[in-house]
Amino acid sequence: MMDTLAHVVRGAEKKGATDAEAFYFKRDELQVRAENKQVKIGEWKSDAGIGMRLAVKRDGGFSQGFAYSTDFSKAGLDKAVGHAFNVGSARKPDRFFKGFCERDTFQSVEGIYDKRIPELPPEQAIDLVNGQIEAALIDSRVHTVKGLTFLLTTEIAVANSHGVSGEFETTGFSSGIYVLAKEGDSQGVWSDDYVSCRYTEDEPTKMVEGITKSAVQQLHAKPIEAGKMDLVMTPDALAELLIYTFILEARADRVQKSQSPLAGKLGQPIGSEVLTVLNDGLAPEAMGSRVFDDEGVPTRRTTLIEKGVLKGFLYDTYTARRDSVQSTGNALRYALLQLVPKYKLEPLVGPTNVVVQPGKTSREGLIREVKNGIFTKSFIGAHTSNSESGAFSVMPYCAFKVEDGEIKYPIKEAMIGGDILTLLKNVEIVANDVKQVLFYEAALLRDSALIAPSVLVRNVSVSG
Repeated sequence: MMDTLAHVVRGAEKKGATDAEAFYFKRDELQVRAENKQVKIGEWKSDAGIGMRLAVKRDGGFSQGFAYSTDFSKAGLDKAVGHAFNVGSARKPDRFFKGFCERDTFQSVEGIYDKRIPELPPEQAIDLVNGQIEAALIDSRVHTVKGLTFLLTTEIAVANSHGVSGEFETTGFSSGIYVLAKEGDSQGVWSDDYVSCRYTEDEPTKMVEGITKSAVQQLHAKPIEAGKMDLVMTPDALAELLIYTFILEARADRVQKSQSPLAGKLGQPIGSEVLTVLNDGLAPEAMGSRVFDDEGVPTRRTTLIEKGVLKGFLYDTYTARRDSVQSTGNALRYALLQLVPKYKLEPLVGPTNVVVQPGKTSREGLIREVKNGIFTKSFIGAHTSNSESGAFSVMPYCAFKVEDGEIKYPIKEAMIGGDILTLLKNVEIVANDVKQVLFYEAALLRDSALIAPSVLVRNVSVSG
């Protein structure tokens, strides 16, 4: 594949491009879906393509062109290069563009490839899901069981005109189950998932008992009164809120355009002293880890918040050169709320693994600290948050009322409003129940993850 990418780069240079890049992406996926208490779909998909970027010298700067091809013949690739060149010639020049990334040394990342995943028989994954369904049906009140299990094998390679050349493989495994319980006119729901680069059947099976129990506990939900309350968020809830607020706000391109409330706040307190947040593209066995980002820059660990103080932003090559700093290895080809193959997209600034440093308290310990508040598994409506202001209005989903340190009853029809910086400042305790959560559930990002524990936030505005 590296010879093919080199052919693309040479072809772009022959056309007159001053900079050229070829990006190869291939994904094999086994997907098993469960609906109505039985496996409904088991399918295997494979997709591969090459995306190509180039820069054309123009009066006033450089203009960039982009195209992609799923035809790997020389004729097909040359045609796509010609299209990219035409696109670049038609675009307006960008005075901030200073070339694609330079060659650098890559380092290996531990545990991001499990050879069992591409070799796993589909029947084994189907048996896993059938076992989850059987485990969920132990309670007669369970009415519906749904699930999605997928196994991924990904190949990525990149080459550019500055000598960047590299390739690597990753695997991914996610297994989630949703349970709906009924009793009379009341319904209760709960869901959970297990995520790793490695395949296992133990954890996805063991979690089902807790899912079923929690779904039953959600029966006969009650409304609550409005007011200021404490909020305990699980890692799932935290992921849904952060991906549409703080993580977008920490993108250097948003900061440079003054489209982020973090602009001008570097070195200032923006959160609680108990809060430290990193972006770590090298975390072992994490779904967002990779040898290099989607333009060929080695990934690394970047501190975003340290004990409440804003320490850095996420950069790709383009934004880094604009600020005269180094890229943090955060070029990512993605589209929020859309599943689009990487080779069809130009890179943006995006997260790899967002890591919230854990504390020493258990989740149960957080709940014991709440006199009047809410415990929520997730949110509805986080995608409507305003990333420029950080304002959000979300509905707790799979939530309970907490009083005097105890969970009392499930709640319904509540809304939580505020802004992300105020919320971060009001984080009082960070727990130790670390979980890896794909941003897939929130934003359909399958190769970015939150690795975080539950948190306790004080003085949150709740309307009934």
